[in-house]
Amino acid sequence: MNNIVKDETFYFVDGASCDYNIDINSEHYRNWISQKTLISLENVKYRCHKPSSAVKTIVKTYFKYTPLNDSNFVNSLMNEIVLDLENPQYKAVIVFGFSFGGAIVNRVAEIINQNTDLNDNISKLKMVTFGSIYIPKNEMTISNINILNYISTSDVAIKCNKIIPMSLEDMPITLINDEHIVCKLPIENKSTKTKQICLYKYSTRSPQGRPLCRDRHIDNSTISLGRRGAVSILKWTEHINYNELINVIIQNYRRVKLGVFNGNFINVYDGKKSKILLTDYYSNYLLEPSDDDSIATGSLTDKSSIHELNNNDAGLGGSMKYRKSMKAKKSKKSRKHVKSKKSRKSMKAKK
Repeated sequence: MNNIVKDETFYFVDGASCDYNIDINSEHYRNWISQKTLISLENVKYRCHKPSSAVKTIVKTYFKYTPLNDSNFVNSLMNEIVLDLENPQYKAVIVFGFSFGGAIVNRVAEIINQNTDLNDNISKLKMVTFGSIYIPKNEMTISNINILNYISTSDVAIKCNKIIPMSLEDMPITLINDEHIVCKLPIENKSTKTKQICLYKYSTRSPQGRPLCRDRHIDNSTISLGRRGAVSILKWTEHINYNELINVIIQNYRRVKLGVFNGNFINVYDGKKSKILLTDYYSNYLLEPSDDDSIATGSLTDKSSIHELNNNDAGLGGSMKYRKSMKAKKSKKSRKHVKSKKSRKSMKAKK
């Protein structure tokens, strides 16, 4: 094929447990990325680190230590990427990192950020992570790198990084792909490389889609951290649902090649600058509220198509208000039952 891209390289750094069936995983991701981006298969590289290092990274990040210091794996990956950046054959080097892979990508970015020998070549580098379990506290350590870290507001990764989660009601922008909500976003904050989002999921139980993030303010009911429905280091459901967002960013890469995307393709906010090209493949776009719209959970053109948040929403664990009311009803029934029992006993005693 004439349109195969041979002057760019693409790295996908996978998360923990990627070493299980590593050959199958590698083949799957490399083929999928090559087909979607049209980057030649030999230029698509899959990287996977041992899971024991993932556990250490989570613990170190949680206790505010920089992980993966003097890691042979990180240094080896960094050297590979630097060689590609210095190779005049390549116009761009793209690096995606998921979960633990995102932590590795951020550490590589910190090291490359200090490399003053790269000069203009550093502009060829584009890095993006999804649910990274390590994000630098001080963004000056990655200030020279074109990198963005996407993280869902109640994902386990936000707990690892001890980032204060945003409320869903502060996310008025909707990212849509194939007429499905991918995620909700706040108004863009250009001063940070960390982009908080709220991921959505579609299933047979939720055909209209539902937000995966467990908001602390749902229907004016407060769900405090540490209670049911709150962010927990043990909850990984949200963590495995970044695939649709990854797909959108790869679509935007192709849009750049077609000349219909003006901006940084790793930044989904730049989608509003693109000429909308609604086909089976390039069907993502941003929906922003107008001044007189009051959107709490986002909407498409038909508001009935959106999964509304309400007190009976079992998918979100229900609101505290609903659970408390149910508990109160049960308690009331229990008290009536005990009272009637006592009454029957006293009547028998009188007889």
